[in-house]
Amino acid sequence: MGFLKISNFKKLPLVFLALVTPLWAADPVTWIDVDYGALLNRGAVVRTGQSLGSALRELKHQASARGAVQPYLDPYVFVLEDAVHMLHGPDAVPYRNLAENYPAGSVQPAWAALLRGGRYFISTDEQGGVRMFLPGDHSKQAYQQHYPSIRHALALLAQAAGKLKISVYAYRHDYADATYHLHPAPYVFEASVFRTPEGRIPLDLELLDRTLKKGEICEGLVLDTGSDPVAITQAGSHAMLAGEPLGLSDFAVAYRAVFHAGDNQAFISLDPHEDPTKVKVNFGGYLEDTHLGSAVLEADKRFKTLTIGLDPDTHENLGVRTRQILPDFLSSAESDLIHGRSTGSQWVGTRLWFYPESVEVDTDTAYHYAQVTRPQLSADAERSRDDFATPADFEKFKKTRLSPSIRTVIDHLNTHYAGYAAAFDEFAELRDAARLMGLCAWLKKAGAAGPRTPWDWDALLSVDLPAFRTPRDNTKMMAVAWLVYPEQLQDNEVELRNRVQVQYLAAALDETLAVYFETPQVLAAFLAQQRFGSKDRASELLDEAAELLAQHPDRKLRRLIGSNQALQTLAIDLSERVQKPISEDMQGTIRTAWVTEIGGGIELSPEQFRIKAVKEPSFVKDYAARVQALKPTFKQQIKTLIPALTVPKLKPKPPEVWKSQPAIQKPAGRILPLEKSKEKYWKQNVPASASWKDRLQHESGLVREQHFDAASKRLTVQEKRPGETVAYTAQLQSPTRIVFEKPKTPPVSDEPWWQ
Repeated sequence: MGFLKISNFKKLPLVFLALVTPLWAADPVTWIDVDYGALLNRGAVVRTGQSLGSALRELKHQASARGAVQPYLDPYVFVLEDAVHMLHGPDAVPYRNLAENYPAGSVQPAWAALLRGGRYFISTDEQGGVRMFLPGDHSKQAYQQHYPSIRHALALLAQAAGKLKISVYAYRHDYADATYHLHPAPYVFEASVFRTPEGRIPLDLELLDRTLKKGEICEGLVLDTGSDPVAITQAGSHAMLAGEPLGLSDFAVAYRAVFHAGDNQAFISLDPHEDPTKVKVNFGGYLEDTHLGSAVLEADKRFKTLTIGLDPDTHENLGVRTRQILPDFLSSAESDLIHGRSTGSQWVGTRLWFYPESVEVDTDTAYHYAQVTRPQLSADAERSRDDFATPADFEKFKKTRLSPSIRTVIDHLNTHYAGYAAAFDEFAELRDAARLMGLCAWLKKAGAAGPRTPWDWDALLSVDLPAFRTPRDNTKMMAVAWLVYPEQLQDNEVELRNRVQVQYLAAALDETLAVYFETPQVLAAFLAQQRFGSKDRASELLDEAAELLAQHPDRKLRRLIGSNQALQTLAIDLSERVQKPISEDMQGTIRTAWVTEIGGGIELSPEQFRIKAVKEPSFVKDYAARVQALKPTFKQQIKTLIPALTVPKLKPKPPEVWKSQPAIQKPAGRILPLEKSKEKYWKQNVPASASWKDRLQHESGLVREQHFDAASKRLTVQEKRPGETVAYTAQLQSPTRIVFEKPKTPPVSDEPWWQ
């Protein structure tokens, strides 16, 4: 059984598999094309700001776009199980997607995100039956290749059900054509024991946890062959992520982000949203719903504070507080107003970024020791893509046409980062996140540049992550800053700085139309400004405005905003309302600056971290002594001869067996009901053909029906959950091609065929 029997443990090393002819080259089995392109929402906005459809067209010519589309395509891996049902019929008892046991934000092992994200698909009947879909060129080869990652899920299922009967299918995923290629011949075997992968030494997670549990800053790693891997922390320091002390679960998240992200490598960004009043919060590297991902997100939001000066959550003006630590701090809006650089009604989009190329990790030439010597990411900015007529202009001028005030803010942050970290916890936590990501980037390079590390690092995927939830979107930072001053103060920078006022405007988006506009005349003037660029044509829209207020007085203002231009119109209108009483009470010059969107993010791609190999780093002797003091329990020979079992931390519930209920005879065929706890299942086979239908009623409220018509070779699927219905069909167009589609009408009738 390959990896599962000690007697067979000395097999060909995995590296040999990469040197032989690919197994699929001589594979006589015909692959099945599974086209799910019609199920996609091609209008969805991906992280680049373009539609998914546009990104897929670009993918045919630019492979780098794979990362942007991966989160939108990989989750469709479930169609492969539907394809198997079409080819082989329904299961004797219903199988459930294992990922459903670990909803986003719940307590879960680190490997669960790989299932939820669609890299792997595992379903189980919870009685020992397991079906897996894994990337690869041959089913058995796919299992061997991905065994280090997926064994944790199998161990969990085996702990509950005992011996597992496992069917493994290999697939290839063609993003550009939105098509899976399924190897229809499964690798079938039974197993109940899952050990450390061949050629790997079990990782001492308890030792690694002890060196991290103190919540101190993790500055280094030691992979000395005379001891277990240990983390080196700074005594007396405090490392925090999302306000919690750093621990082993954070290291597991960083490891997963570096080694298992696929094309969607680690990052966080605030990007265009389908709703122009919001920004989409995108994560790469499975950082969503983790302390590390939250820390990076909050640092990015704090970065945006430097433009207008407002706290992104409380909307408090932080200029005065920041100057208590950094006396010469000026937000870009303050700088523009004081120096007379306000753009007025000329809207300029800016995206602010942190990059990891300034994070330095020193190592010895053997890659046994690593120390993060500089954990600071570098700040930079660029103009928004929408500010340029063509992609070529964007690439040419995105840096050179930045506002001078933005460039000043960026330079000040890079030069005085320690001061900003003292002023804002988010920037301090970003350094702790950079250390973890930098060390995992080094760990990845250690396997490629130096002697391959022999430890079972994929054991980190078994670490349990705490319940945590990160946002999927945010309301845009819409604000106005203004400065009113008498002529005699025009050269007094200190006094001008004290006179700058900032007002958060986005709260008005949730006001009702009736409250905000009060009369049809006011609404008509707003609509005219939005559509025609002038309020002079308001009379043309008076009837429309009156009807809108009469029929939808409680509609939220944000629903009136259908474009960025409309949002800008609202920002101007709001700022005029704010400034009118101020300008009437105060004499002098008034300057104004608006913000309606600040994009950008934080890149954490492992290839961008600076890994420097030094012949004799000064820290090696100190690290070696500290490792010796830990007295590690390293016994390489025993660990190699007796590979450790994979033991899951989360304890599964004992499986409950489905119980047969009396059959129901119908003209179309016998219905076989099954029942357990609060779940019910009905299956009907039509004797005169290969048609069938089934229905699963789950205690969670899920109702799933499948109807397969053998004559038309069509499968119809409908899932109903509280507040949501999902339906699709699949057509077996040829023995080697299945096409999925969205139905134009409800595909499953309400007829209770199962009664």
